[in-house]
Amino acid sequence: MKTCSKCRETKPLEDFGKNKSRPDGKNPWCKVCNSASAKRYYHKNPERMKERRREWYQDNIERERAKAKDRYWADPEASREKNKKWKSENSEKVKAYQREYVRSNLDAFRCYNQNRRARLEGNGGSHTAEQWQLLCESFGNVCLCCKEEKPLTVDHVVPISKGGTNDIWNLQPLCRGCNSSRGTQIIDYRQEIEL
Repeated sequence: MKTCSKCRETKPLEDFGKNKSRPDGKNPWCKVCNSASAKRYYHKNPERMKERRREWYQDNIERERAKAKDRYWADPEASREKNKKWKSENSEKVKAYQREYVRSNLDAFRCYNQNRRARLEGNGGSHTAEQWQLLCESFGNVCLCCKEEKPLTVDHVVPISKGGTNDIWNLQPLCRGCNSSRGTQIIDYRQEIEL
C-alpha cells in the first residue's frame, strides 16, 4: 500500500505508475491524480501539446506506422468504414489537404497519373518527376514548339492513344497551347533543337 501525495488516499501499489528514479519504483501520485493533472495541463496548453505530439511522432514515425498498419489489418473493414466516416464528416479538411498536396507535389502527381494512364491503356512505360525535371532542364525549360519560356506540360511524341509508351524517351516539354494544338499527330520537336 502507498499514500498518494496529491489526494492523500492510501491505495494498492498497482494504482501507481512506474518511476525508476524513485526508491520504491513508483510515482508519488496515483494514476487517477496523474491523469487528471495531465488533462488539466493539456487543456491549458493545447498548442504546446500539439507541437510535442508532432515532434514525438516524427521521432517515432516508423513505430507509429507499424502500429497503424497492425490496427488496420486487425479489422480492415472496420478501419475502412471509420476512415470513410471521418472523411465524410471532415470533407473540407480533406479537400484542403488534397489541394495543398497536389499543389506542392504537382510534378509527382502528374507523373503518377500519366504512368497510370499508360498502364491502363496497356502501353507500359513510366518515368519519375525527377526524370521529367532533368528533361526540361536539358532543353532550357522552354517549349520546344514555340521556343517560349512558359509553364511546361508533358507531351508524348507518339501519343498514348496511338500506342506510345510513357517512358522518358517518348516525352517532350511543350506549353499547354502547343500541346493542345498538336492533337494526336506524331511530331518530334526534339529533332529540331540543337543541343
